[in-house]
Amino acid sequence: MIFNCKVKKIEASDSHIYKVFIKPDKCFDFKAGQYVIVYLNGKNLPFSIANCPTCNELLELHVGGSEKKSSIEAISHFINALIYQKEFTIDAPHGEAWLREESQSPLLLIAGGTGLSYINSILSCCISRQLAQPIYLYWG
Repeated sequence: MIFNCKVKKIEASDSHIYKVFIKPDKCFDFKAGQYVIVYLNGKNLPFSIANCPTCNELLELHVGGSEKKSSIEAISHFINALIYQKEFTIDAPHGEAWLREESQSPLLLIAGGTGLSYINSILSCCISRQLAQPIYLYWG
């Protein structure tokens, strides 16, 4: 589904990652671990949703973590969108790496770099829903 969004807030973190909080024109359901596609200057860039699905009024995206041109362009675009309150378009939700809440099996979560954002969504959801199974997290 296509949504128009505005950037509501940007926070810098300690590890060269920016937390970008966007507000879609309509709330939508997503599963912990899914991602959005952001349309920026003719490019389609995927960003994992970092927040729990129970908090879907604002979406938290993590941008950066490297000096790749796409990361620099993306954060510049989000900063301009915040300053000038420009709308941009996303397509969401996407992805199959989502939390299967009905499962009682232990969770093995593996992430690298900004790949921790979808893990953050899954862990937040596990805490929110008080899931009891063991959770193992590996981050490189």
